[in-house]
Amino acid sequence: MSVQAPVTWDGHTARDLAARCDVPHVDLYDEVDSTLDVAHLLAEGGAASGTLVVADHQRAGRGRLGRSWSSPSGQGVWCTVIERPSDPRALDVLSIRVGLCAAEALDKFVDSPVCLKWPNDLVTRSGQGGQRGKRGKHGGILVEARWAGPALQWAA
Repeated sequence: MSVQAPVTWDGHTARDLAARCDVPHVDLYDEVDSTLDVAHLLAEGGAASGTLVVADHQRAGRGRLGRSWSSPSGQGVWCTVIERPSDPRALDVLSIRVGLCAAEALDKFVDSPVCLKWPNDLVTRSGQGGQRGKRGKHGGILVEARWAGPALQWAA
């Protein structure tokens, strides 16, 4: 009987990442259909706010308007965070707030500023001397909420 090695991401275990990101728990996967699907299952099972789901590859990621896509291994960060806002009005601007925070965090890794393109894309502009050039998409934000009647249970 062979023992399978634990999944790591960029050489870090789930426990390492939870400590580095200051979150209660990280679930790491080599491959999933969608990190959103996994997050919803974990949240339904009682996972704490701040729980992070990370996968090296998604077979069936999803975006706005029901668009689906796959993400190649080793080519990005595919993740979902579970939040349990106490006020449902937090959802009104959550994707914009997440996008702005992500753009600010990503700025240090690229040559030009990361911007939020309405409503949910993280983009940079190429071009020289302030010219508006072609946009390069670096990510997207999708927020999905689950409700029990009028009560917000979680957002992923």
